[in-house]
Amino acid sequence: MWVPLCHGVQRWTEERLSGTARGVAPVAPVAPVGLDPADASSAAALALASSAAAALAARRRRLAARGSGAMARGASGAEEQSLGAIYNPAAVDEFFAQRPWAVLARLLKVLAGAARCALPTMSQDSASAERLVARRVRELFTELGPTYIKLGQALSVRPDVLPEAFLQEFREFQDSVTPFSHEEAIQLVLEELKLNSLDELFQDFGEAPKAAASLGQVYKARLKNGQSVAVKVQRPRLRETVALDLVIARQMAKCLAIFSDQLPEGVRGTDWVEVVDAFGQRLFEELDYETEVKNAQRFRDLYGDQEKLKVPTMYPSLTTRKVIVMEWIDGAKLTDSSAIRALGLQPLPFISIGIECAMRQLLEHGFFHADPHPGNFIVTTQEARRNTPFFSAALVHVAARAL
Repeated sequence: MWVPLCHGVQRWTEERLSGTARGVAPVAPVAPVGLDPADASSAAALALASSAAAALAARRRRLAARGSGAMARGASGAEEQSLGAIYNPAAVDEFFAQRPWAVLARLLKVLAGAARCALPTMSQDSASAERLVARRVRELFTELGPTYIKLGQALSVRPDVLPEAFLQEFREFQDSVTPFSHEEAIQLVLEELKLNSLDELFQDFGEAPKAAASLGQVYKARLKNGQSVAVKVQRPRLRETVALDLVIARQMAKCLAIFSDQLPEGVRGTDWVEVVDAFGQRLFEELDYETEVKNAQRFRDLYGDQEKLKVPTMYPSLTTRKVIVMEWIDGAKLTDSSAIRALGLQPLPFISIGIECAMRQLLEHGFFHADPHPGNFIVTTQEARRNTPFFSAALVHVAARAL
């Protein structure tokens, strides 16, 4: 694996220095930060990377000096457009074939983090050791960013796959992820909604996000008409980040195929590349907020008539591919039984409501809420039909998929 990667770094460096890249505008390389030579699984690869870094340093400084913040955002947008709105493994591979330095830096970061998680623990207590490893993995996923956080989020509701120690750590991914810069989020809202200031649309807008998850963060705001809304803002440069992780995951999946006979019996013969591609397809779908709103509206049309079930109202005219505005609903997370009881309610009836809705999705329409973790479901005492408490799916987002 290292040989073609090293050759790719060398070819890419030569093309960039000579200005003969295959019809692709020069792109400032992403240099690895804080690498320890001991973390590299190939000394030759790291040596080549270091020499390439020295050769490209002057060019990187010239590009940085020449580009303003607006130009940088424009370049990022152009790169995201070249990746396409729909996941295409061939297109993603071609995109990063021109950026092997970025692939190498990311791969080394992943390998170094995995090595830290595998370090032996000092505890003799197996339960304590398991909790320590689970915490290390959660911290690593957080450090690696959106793709891995999304993976942890999906695994957080799979007791059939992971031990309880990992489930407890991964539940933080449901709505307690570290937010990104508030200034970047506001700038993205202004650009996407074509506003000169937030006052043009909102009476007030939160000074900090109410929740942050794998792909975005949510603010509470109030429109000019007094309606409280949730504004979900996508993380910056998300499509390129996700695509980079998928490229590396596909290569690792191909390596797994080589050693499939040595894997546990239950997973032998699994097409891991297909698994990665299915995961990538779903992630790319979730990056398009306009599609998400259309799905949420269809979900509301199909299941909104169920008693004590509410799907938030969407605002399509205030939605772009990176920003969603929807109805705000106050309440308690479905798994927080203490908070539910504090509202004067009992948790069990709401579980039944959720089961009924899930069965309708399966048996009636074949159109599903595709991200049913507890962070996306709340119980509230806001008035609904017949003035009864209801179960809301979902405050953060509704991502639906047809069978």
